Amino acid sequence: MGTPYKRGKKGIWWIQYYAGGKQHKESSKSTKKSVALRLLKLREGDVGHGIMPDLAKEKLTYADLKCLILEDYKQNGKKSIDRLGRSIKQLDRFFSDRARAMNISKNKIMEYRKQRLDQGAANATINREVAALKRMLSLSGIRTDKVEMLKEASPKKGFLEPEQFNALLQALPEYLVPMVAFAYRTGWREAVIRGLTWSNYDPRQGVITVEGELTKTGEPLTYFPDEDMKELLRLQRRKKSPWIFPGVNKGKIQDFRGGWNAACRAVGLGYGYRVNKKYVEKWQGKLPGGPTIHDMRRSVARNCERMGMSQTAAMELLGMKTDSIFKRYRIFSDEERRETGKKMGEFLKRQAGVAMGQVVDIKVPT
Repeated sequence: MGTPYKRGKKGIWWIQYYAGGKQHKESSKSTKKSVALRLLKLREGDVGHGIMPDLAKEKLTYADLKCLILEDYKQNGKKSIDRLGRSIKQLDRFFSDRARAMNISKNKIMEYRKQRLDQGAANATINREVAALKRMLSLSGIRTDKVEMLKEASPKKGFLEPEQFNALLQALPEYLVPMVAFAYRTGWREAVIRGLTWSNYDPRQGVITVEGELTKTGEPLTYFPDEDMKELLRLQRRKKSPWIFPGVNKGKIQDFRGGWNAACRAVGLGYGYRVNKKYVEKWQGKLPGGPTIHDMRRSVARNCERMGMSQTAAMELLGMKTDSIFKRYRIFSDEERRETGKKMGEFLKRQAGVAMGQVVDIKVPT
């Protein structure tokens, strides 16, 4: 059982407690006894869970936390390190590198979350950032009170019909057209397509391959382009860039949302990507959210089924591991639902010889 006690001329409260057979003393850095009691309760809870006190944690800074999580991602070969980088970029705008890790409390995290909401960030984006911060603290052995995650929107159900896709291609900046055309044929993730280099393409065998280490699911990707796509690749090679789909300056395409959004507006498909709160407010009520390049993935899943391709072949093309993920991407349109209703009626009429008119005429007992 630990005890709090006052020490020094300034009346700072300290705590003393036992862990591992040794006495530990620690300053609460406060003149309030209630603060010391809360700290004592936290330390006794740690000891009860087998967590030994480590006063070195007091010296850890936010900069140290970043190093910990980056090293963890590298050692474990996590493929979401790019996503982590974007989260850290946002966290850096709120937390100083010199900020004490022990001071990143539940209230501080809630304050960060409120700021990001005010900036117009999506709930899912904020959740990824907060999860990264909590992982940093966990790696350092610092416990934080539970912070509830924000409710995220349901998975998107957007897709592009061939005529919408063709209209979009006509409005896109020239450098984006080949990348988007490739996305509409393969359904590969944006990050994979932007990262394709000529080492991924074997023109003799006529195949583009991506190793599993470079994909989100760890599944390798293979695509055998048709003659039209081979011609597009031949023209792309003339650009003399190491990237198959380079940007304007022949480097890797980075943020293309400006050109994409302008094209979406031009052909009446909405305002495209949600860039920030002000951007959304500008177009809200005038245009719907609009498609993103990830909608190509859903479009390919639908087209594969329309073609009669087996689910196994479609999943291999898209690099999907489970049936449940494929079904999540397989979106039905209202037109297909109407067709389903029509076919069901025709089937029953053929099988039972009963038309709906006959059913309606049947008198129901009252």
